[in-house]
Amino acid sequence: ISGFAKFNEYLVIFKEKSIYQMTFDSSGVPTIQAVSKNYGCVSHRSIENVDNDVFFLTRNGIYVLGNEPNYFNVIRTNELSARIHPDIETINPTSYTKATALFNQYVFYLGIPSGGVSANNVTLTYDRRFLAWSKLTHITPECFTVYTDTTNTDAIYFTFKR
Repeated sequence: ISGFAKFNEYLVIFKEKSIYQMTFDSSGVPTIQAVSKNYGCVSHRSIENVDNDVFFLTRNGIYVLGNEPNYFNVIRTNELSARIHPDIETINPTSYTKATALFNQYVFYLGIPSGGVSANNVTLTYDRRFLAWSKLTHITPECFTVYTDTTNTDAIYFTFKR
């Protein structure tokens, strides 16, 4: 198991090459169903709830997990990163687990080890308002967090490796 996410009433179970959903039936017995047997999540720190969806990093790129329109209780997955494939393809497969993500104020942040290095040296950002990607090379996160101060203002902090 590479990670978990909460999605609606489901517990989503990510493996490296598959995804499952778990719920409880009316008698309290857990039931598990496959969502995808073609791909899964490669880094537990890349799993992030984004509004009503879940974003995560796969071997093929960044995917989004959400509800299928017009179908009740059907989870769908779609690729989100087609425009930034050249950046995703530079991640060394042995470094997938280093990827880390955060969602704050309409923006999804994903730190990745780009260019075959072993530490995160690039941050890819996806703005939900504009459906646009950008690449930041001056933010090299190992881990993200959001701090809300006494005035209710959010600040994003990250650790980095020297």
